[in-house]
Amino acid sequence: MIDSEAGLFATRRQVVAGMAATLPLVSAGLSPLAAAELAGNELPLHTNGLEHLGLVTADVTKSATFYCNMFGHGLFREVDPPLRYYVMTGKSYIAIGSREGVAPKLDHYCTTVIGYNREKMDARISGMGYRALGRGVALDRDGLGLQLIEDPAGLVDTNVPADRILGRGYGLVQPICMDHVLLKVSDLKASLPFYDAFFPRVKARADGQVWFGAADTTIRIEQQAAGKAPEFARYAIRTGPFDAGRVAEGVAKVGGTVLLKGSKGQLRIADPDKLQFEIVPV
Repeated sequence: MIDSEAGLFATRRQVVAGMAATLPLVSAGLSPLAAAELAGNELPLHTNGLEHLGLVTADVTKSATFYCNMFGHGLFREVDPPLRYYVMTGKSYIAIGSREGVAPKLDHYCTTVIGYNREKMDARISGMGYRALGRGVALDRDGLGLQLIEDPAGLVDTNVPADRILGRGYGLVQPICMDHVLLKVSDLKASLPFYDAFFPRVKARADGQVWFGAADTTIRIEQQAAGKAPEFARYAIRTGPFDAGRVAEGVAKVGGTVLLKGSKGQLRIADPDKLQFEIVPV
């Protein structure tokens, strides 16, 4: 669940002016004129896809070190305490922080929204009977958090380049962007209206899952096993081609574990906190 007071939510914005601001609109199928006419609370969302996700971890430096080994040295941190790192994964990023008394977990995921108006959107979400927290977060019936952020997003002035905590070098893979997130919910049928409100359904390519499209990324929902709490099960990062054997050896050296190799070359990995993610070669 998400702590509304101390949750690990990015509040980042980039101010992009002029013609640069029109580029995301084209990729989402909207002209600048059409985007200007949005009220800011349209559903389903006008989105350019998954933008970042948040991790709560026991040791932020240890976790950042692991992810830098995975994805390279696009590392940033907050200027002021508490210590929080941001590991760039191509045009997306992973936010890494900690909260006292909270076990390591995937905390939230975020998608960009074109023409977003937080106040209007929060009112609409509340009107549908769901909880709208601060910082653009909407909670599903299990308390799993979807963060909405105005497109174009990214890091802001409070995020500065971090010291190289690993020295020089490349990551084990070359990240491109986020690919998907998988959520396990307590009641699949009852959970679907929430996600149907925000995203269109797309064809699922895994048994027992329902997939929703956010531009070229997906949000995947499945039934949680009996007796287990709802959770963010894992996420995936799209990468360039890689040698699975070399990556597996490298993951073991930096404290992770390769759990599964997929039929299309993807690897499922557990980080040092046992949080799961996949790398998907394209």
